[in-house]
Amino acid sequence: MLLPGFGSTVATDFALLGPMLGRSRRVIGLDPDAVPEGGLPAPAHLVGYGAGAAAALRLATGGADRPASVTLIAPVLSPGAAEAALLSAPFRLMRPEAAEPAIDRDRAAMELAAIDGAELVARAADTAAPMLVIRCTDDALAGPDDALRLVEAAPDARLASVDSGHGVFVERPAEVLALLARFLDVPHAHPAGSSYRAAAA
Repeated sequence: MLLPGFGSTVATDFALLGPMLGRSRRVIGLDPDAVPEGGLPAPAHLVGYGAGAAAALRLATGGADRPASVTLIAPVLSPGAAEAALLSAPFRLMRPEAAEPAIDRDRAAMELAAIDGAELVARAADTAAPMLVIRCTDDALAGPDDALRLVEAAPDARLASVDSGHGVFVERPAEVLALLARFLDVPHAHPAGSSYRAAAA
């Protein structure tokens, strides 16, 4: 289940990743206005990017059914600092072929304002499913310790780092795909609490 980032859509954020994962798995994309409030209809692998990482944690802990796994990509816990970056230059949130930002900045600002870092850390602590947190090393939206705080809180989480800005699907799509596919195939290939880097594609 794919959950997109700040001010974005499944079609924009997961244009490459979705079809690639769909070759071997059933893939469902949920835009922000389609995320169910009552939790998951059945166990699923949740993949949330940016604002979608917050939605994934809420889904993971919001109902009776727990997810099969949770992947959080470029999660943001500190909305104040992130909003300043978001409202400045596009900084790597641009589509390579487009002259306009690939996000709705007004909606992105609203989604940022709804982020409660303490709540998300508490939800991570309540997530028993295997978790992968992917940190982008040059992320202008996420604080330097945001991903680490989630990994330290969750009982079964590991941290992977990718050398990119927040727009990791534009900069390093193959590396994200490799990390995610490996985790979905073998969630405990890296033990809980471990930290590793993506192999350069």
